[in-house]
Amino acid sequence: MHKLTVILFVLITNLFFGQESKSIEDKILYEKGQAIIALLHEDYYFYENLNSTNLERKKVTQETYNFIISQALVYFNDLITNYPESNYYVLALYEKAHFEHQLDNVKVAKEIFLKILNLDNNKVKFTINDSLMALAAIAIEDEEYELALKYLDRRKNNGLFYFCGNERETTEIRMNNMYNKCNEALKIK
Repeated sequence: MHKLTVILFVLITNLFFGQESKSIEDKILYEKGQAIIALLHEDYYFYENLNSTNLERKKVTQETYNFIISQALVYFNDLITNYPESNYYVLALYEKAHFEHQLDNVKVAKEIFLKILNLDNNKVKFTINDSLMALAAIAIEDEEYELALKYLDRRKNNGLFYFCGNERETTEIRMNNMYNKCNEALKIK
């Protein structure tokens, strides 16, 4: 009887602690990706040199920036592939789409942004709203102005959720500029 108790204890311990360690792997992957991205946002060097008039400096900085983003994408891709039921899944999808767009992988980004909109379990409002804005921007780049207006209208009707006043003001200005660009382009046609 004593051996059975020990075996049950070991099995139960492994079951609970094994699941615990697995259940935080998704969070760790997401946080690793975010940490890499945070380094870019904290380093003024990248923003200064990405806009440099020195073409060689700009090229090297862009290559470095792209490499760093690709490293963050490794973590997000791992989370997306291995943890589709994770609370971080939608966030990882959004980050992947956002950075694929920055890396000029527009087709991939568009597919992921559309996937985010079609997820039944997406409870993260900003991923929906920001995906709509990104899809509108992509449609404008592709000169699909009527489609862009549909995304902008959907974004507007979805409600305006902001973290702060600056975000609200920036988003409203961006939306107005996008609406104006679409309306002007459609008048010309």
